[in-house]
Amino acid sequence: MPLFNFHGYRSVFITLNTYNRKHNVWSIRQIINRWAPKGDGKNDPQAYTRRVCELMGNLPETHTIVANAPYHDQQEEAIDFVMAMACVENGCKLKDINRSEVEEGMYLAFGAPRPPKGEG
Repeated sequence: MPLFNFHGYRSVFITLNTYNRKHNVWSIRQIINRWAPKGDGKNDPQAYTRRVCELMGNLPETHTIVANAPYHDQQEEAIDFVMAMACVENGCKLKDINRSEVEEGMYLAFGAPRPPKGEG
């Protein structure tokens, strides 16, 4: 199964950070409409949004703050969002995604030091 490694997750966090900061795109629906727009191949942003929301237990208009993720209190939600997107992209379940790989990608994307075990 072609799951991302931490370098792939790093790229996702960088892209989503740009969506938040440069393009003022914050809700799950807005982010996915930009990430996988209708008309680009077989993308179905409504189905993609619905699946991500199911996996996260959130509504489509929920704001997902990825910008500076290692430095704010919504870090876990940002990681959950990227994990849910990876599931949709790869047709897998959340249990198939290595959370530590996603976290490593996040820390790399923002040049943030990884906290010592048990603190992050």
